[in-house]
Amino acid sequence: MEKFREFGWDRVTANREASWNSVHDIFIRVLEAEAPRLHYDIPGKPWVDKDPDLFKTFEDMEAYDRDPAARTRSVLDALSTQSLDRDVVFEGSKGRRRPTIEDILIHTFVDELAHLEPICLMRQQDTEPPYIPWLRLHPRTA
Repeated sequence: MEKFREFGWDRVTANREASWNSVHDIFIRVLEAEAPRLHYDIPGKPWVDKDPDLFKTFEDMEAYDRDPAARTRSVLDALSTQSLDRDVVFEGSKGRRRPTIEDILIHTFVDELAHLEPICLMRQQDTEPPYIPWLRLHPRTA
């Protein structure tokens, strides 16, 4: 969030004509790529999309970012090799779906990769984007 603060609220929320208009909206969408699949679909709870306009400050964005990270770690720690084959049934935009947990994890990873636009948009504005240290943010003990 520090890099977003350096970038400035006006620049973070400016319409860049990207997939979700602004760096702000894309960031919220990236968080939502993870939350509904891992925190709602896998445990069988209904999901309602969050309106990016609800996040009016960097603090709002930071608080929303902090919550899914801890819950994702909990979900991933609870998985076993055998659970990856378990079917998950949920209602999607195109009707009832029945992917496996492994399918959901792959989809979430690919969806998050597809939304790396904030990094590109920040570089277009001559601003160094945040470094995302995946292994440090998602430590696993041996």
